[in-house]
Amino acid sequence: MAAYFYVAENPGVSILEVALLTDTSISTASRALRALLPDTDFMTLAPSLGLIRMEPNPNDGRSRMVFLTEAGEALRGQINAKLAEAILIEASPDDTSAPLVT
Repeated sequence: MAAYFYVAENPGVSILEVALLTDTSISTASRALRALLPDTDFMTLAPSLGLIRMEPNPNDGRSRMVFLTEAGEALRGQINAKLAEAILIEASPDDTSAPLVT
């Protein structure tokens, strides 16, 4: 899902950029993204979620640019709505437990 969120925040990102962000190889990033393509795309891999689309990069014929589809934008809207509804949980002043991160 890291690839999805990066594409959502950076429309037109390249597969290389996703690989660098997720600290994976280009082939691993490509496979992760291809699983997010619609099942109508010849490059798709299961589960073919239909959340992104890829287009040739007009400045570099060897790379492809990644964007959200309408379904991907809808999911982004649902996630943003849930985040907006979230209630911040603060520790009680009486809480003496150790912090989770040191």
